[in-house]
Amino acid sequence: MLVFWKARLAYLALPKTGSMAIHHAFRGRADIVVTDPTGLRHMGYDAWWRMMGRRLGRQAGAPLRTAAVTRDPVDWLGSWYRYRRRPGIPDPAKST
Repeated sequence: MLVFWKARLAYLALPKTGSMAIHHAFRGRADIVVTDPTGLRHMGYDAWWRMMGRRLGRQAGAPLRTAAVTRDPVDWLGSWYRYRRRPGIPDPAKST
């Protein structure tokens, strides 16, 4: 997660979207950088709003704009399906 205070922008890094490349490219310009633990680094919008967004918005005087990269749902589903159909699944009857 990156927060750019002057721009009033929060960038959320979601898993499996390539967002970490953006994170690495812009972390030198961000005012707040969250890299660990992974649960905080890949925080979704609801958790962001509950844990940080509301508080930072009050300090900024207005809610921060929030941006994130998301993955195409059909692409994500295909990836999930291929993973669950791979050889070596312990009990294929309980799998996909």
